[in-house]
Amino acid sequence: MQAKQLEQEIAQILEMTVTLKIAKSGGSVMIHFNSYEEMDDLLDKLRLLK
Repeated sequence: MQAKQLEQEIAQILEMTVTLKIAKSGGSVMIHFNSYEEMDDLLDKLRLLK
């Protein structure tokens, strides 16, 4: 799967804008939010993964 496809899938699941940066030996995921409410929503979604 290409980086853009992964980025879009994660963004769709989280319902937030996501940016992936992929390097040879790893990478990073940046999740963009516009308010503390959006950040709280993200935390709630991540807590469900526990």
